[in-house]
Amino acid sequence: MIKIAVLGLMIWTIPCFAQDYAYLVPEGWQIIDVQVGDLNKDQVDDVAMIVEFTGDVAMPPRSLIIAFKTADGYSEPYRADGVILGKYEGGTMGDPLQPMLIRRGTIVLSFSGGSRERWGFTYIFRYQKGDFQLIGATSSDGDPIEENYSNYDYNLSTGRIVITRTYGKEPARNETKELVKFLDPLPSLSTFSHHSTNLWEGIE
Repeated sequence: MIKIAVLGLMIWTIPCFAQDYAYLVPEGWQIIDVQVGDLNKDQVDDVAMIVEFTGDVAMPPRSLIIAFKTADGYSEPYRADGVILGKYEGGTMGDPLQPMLIRRGTIVLSFSGGSRERWGFTYIFRYQKGDFQLIGATSSDGDPIEENYSNYDYNLSTGRIVITRTYGKEPARNETKELVKFLDPLPSLSTFSHHSTNLWEGIE
């Protein structure tokens, strides 16, 4: 999939076979990213689409739509409205949305933005126990001028969190530590919200 920059917006080309699943897109919405791959371990490629509302609103909402491939089309769409950041939520860096991936049966969603200070988030969801559950997450932030960076890597399946802090001008302060934090149940994609699901509460 080729990423194209047009007037500061990030747009991804849609595969030519998009008409196969175009009927899954709600009226008044458009596909801005799409990936196909096996998500439910049946050896058949399913589809995941990021869609954006096309109406005349200041902050067009975005959603993630997933559907399993069936013998006669696709299953009832699974929709998540809280996980995709809007095009204006990346600060001076522009649209925070990075290309979506389907990797080893998981959906990988990444975002980055900021101005002087940069930030980034990645969420990994896997279909298990009849739902898409969050199994991995990373959070990073840093100041390129001061060369100070922090990275949090959370494996929700094991509860293991690795925190790395680097100080470019004071490397003696660099540190890495590990914590364990279990979440039960694991966050569901259908109710996950980038703004209100606080994975990092109590973690320093």
